Amino acid sequence: MRHYLTRVHLWASTATLALLSPGAAHAQHTPIFPVPVNQTGENPTSIITIDLDNNGVPDAIVANSGESSVSVFLSNDDGSIRTRQDYETSEFPVFVAAHDLNGDGAIDIVTPTFSSNGLSILLGNGDGTFAPKTDVIVFGHPDSVAIADFNNDNIPDFAVSTRDGTIELFINATAPGDQVSHLNKLDSIQTNLPTLTKLTAADLDNNGLKDLITITSSTNIAIFLQTTPGTFAKPIFHATAIPIT
Repeated sequence: MRHYLTRVHLWASTATLALLSPGAAHAQHTPIFPVPVNQTGENPTSIITIDLDNNGVPDAIVANSGESSVSVFLSNDDGSIRTRQDYETSEFPVFVAAHDLNGDGAIDIVTPTFSSNGLSILLGNGDGTFAPKTDVIVFGHPDSVAIADFNNDNIPDFAVSTRDGTIELFINATAPGDQVSHLNKLDSIQTNLPTLTKLTAADLDNNGLKDLITITSSTNIAIFLQTTPGTFAKPIFHATAIPIT
């Protein structure tokens, strides 16, 4: 099944998850979208939407930095959201990503845990529930993670940006159907930049290899082109039109 992922970043002491669904506006000032709200955990920092239980409807995952958890909101096909389920992570999750990491057809959750220098990985059961976390050490205060195949074996790997200015590359050694995730360190890209945030991966030069794009400051992004599997060129910098937050 094809999964579509949408990402939003949040910073708030408390928050609610608002579901926008079409509705008729019968009078002036009547909202076009009724907005049911659902309470998140403390200090939500990142949210993505992706179908977790294979019902064809996108669900939501929220990283809660204030209580070291991710919240899962499963959606019904009428647009309503079921009761949230919380899963423990290590300390201060600041970003959330999702992908099938062990080839069992179920979506798994990955979140960088800034204060505990690691990644918390929660393997999915395919019904919208998740196994307890396993942790991988990532030094340098990890801020975000990009999931893509970096060694051309058709298995999703990990690139992690850190606030210490490095990109840590991990090869996914999790066997199909494994119930515990296994990662092998591939490389550490030293950038001599003060901080890297909001990492993402895409093939920008059409060579069949995923490149890396990251924010380096409030007004710049850096692009790392992948030249051979697992090897990246020096960064190319581009200024943005307006400050990035």
